[in-house]
Amino acid sequence: MPEQIGPWKIEKKIGAGGMGSVYLGVHEETGDQAAVKVLPASLAREEGFVARFNREIESMKSLDNPHIVKFIDSGTQDETYFYSMEFVDGDTLTSVILREKRIPWEKAVNYTIQICSALKAAHDMGIVHRDLKPSNLLIDKNDLIKLTDFGVAQVFAAGKLTVTGGIIGTAEYMSPEQAQGTRASKKSDLYSLGAVMYAMICGRPPFGGKTTLEVIQKHKFGQFDRPNMYVPEIPLWLNDLICQLLEKEPDKRFPDAYVLSRRIQEKLNQHNLRNKDLTQNATGDTDLGATVAAGVIDSNDPNATLMRDMMRAQIEEATQRGSISTLLDNTVVLVMLLIIVVLGTAYFLRETPAPSVPAGETELVDKEPERLLKQADYYQEIGNYRRAWEILANLQVLLSDDESDAGLKAKVNVRMKQIEKANVGGESLAIFLERSLARAQQAAEEGDPLTAISICDAIRKLYQNDSEAESAVLEATKMKESLTAKLPEE
Repeated sequence: MPEQIGPWKIEKKIGAGGMGSVYLGVHEETGDQAAVKVLPASLAREEGFVARFNREIESMKSLDNPHIVKFIDSGTQDETYFYSMEFVDGDTLTSVILREKRIPWEKAVNYTIQICSALKAAHDMGIVHRDLKPSNLLIDKNDLIKLTDFGVAQVFAAGKLTVTGGIIGTAEYMSPEQAQGTRASKKSDLYSLGAVMYAMICGRPPFGGKTTLEVIQKHKFGQFDRPNMYVPEIPLWLNDLICQLLEKEPDKRFPDAYVLSRRIQEKLNQHNLRNKDLTQNATGDTDLGATVAAGVIDSNDPNATLMRDMMRAQIEEATQRGSISTLLDNTVVLVMLLIIVVLGTAYFLRETPAPSVPAGETELVDKEPERLLKQADYYQEIGNYRRAWEILANLQVLLSDDESDAGLKAKVNVRMKQIEKANVGGESLAIFLERSLARAQQAAEEGDPLTAISICDAIRKLYQNDSEAESAVLEATKMKESLTAKLPEE
């Protein structure tokens, strides 16, 4: 370990980044602490690594965000390249996950919003991190999270510094497009963020395996277990949000970190507001009439029994802070519970008109199956075929073979065939191109470069003007050029 690097007296080694060791340094004049990153001498002899190290410095210099470690200075000493950055006195997210196993979903969401802020700042400057993972996220004593290690970051205008066709990133948190060696985008960082969220909540990344290659293949083709299989208590909206971030197709993810952050904050606010209203009613802070007027409990709602159970849960939670007998002696609470039970029972004992359409709904839903059909239509419309199919398949099981359900069954079957045609039964463009490129690669490896070149040529000619196939066309062009250069001259 060096004793001093530039103006920094080295105290100890505190870690290692993508391209070098990191030390805790103290400035010889000011006494300020900093994390000092050093490019190893073995790598400093390679021009490509020096270029990447300098690019990391330029990335750090251009970023100013409370959730990204701050750049301080840089220099060289005896052919040793270094730069210093803000020292974060705390743990990596990796350490927190290993220690706590699973992070409570509320805290995980808070961390995610902070990470979104860091990613937005980087993406706004045209920088894709490309290696977002728990070990690159530092948490200080105030629970403030900071993103570090831009060693493999890609500046949009500097793609030539990346080895053509190379796979860059960490396997467990790598996007499918990175796993395929194609150009990463800001949506690649969002996929990695989804994997980080999955790891925080479930205590493990979405995919694992005995080898790096096995994990990469799972990112490209595998299906992960939904988070609520491991943590059933997380909200449905959070479960769906993580699944959307982990979509194989980048266009099915959120458009950017800002939109993701706003969506999370909106859902979190709704969740907190519902809990606040329910808690107020459970503790007698507001009367039942005000609650009904506010729309928290609808006397015509068929879910009144469910609301009663939720109220009871809130009461039980509240009594953990005191005596349950004291709370149940509260007349207001007992009257509230009695009224809710009576309203719920009355609903099922008499015929009532359908409830009025909630804000945002456009059609009246008379039956539960019809509601589920509309829910499936919504997910199909936004491209979440997996969720739409799941709803329809389960609804099909619940419907009887009686004549009364025949019409509904027919509707379900029609919709399932539509989804099969759009997504399940047919082969998507991305999968078709990926399979074709794999055939070309296999032909090249088996000593048949002419067949590989023919496949690459066909991809280029058919899809060169198709924006959705841009990355595949680029990969095919590069593969053809590489193979052509190795052909013997006639």
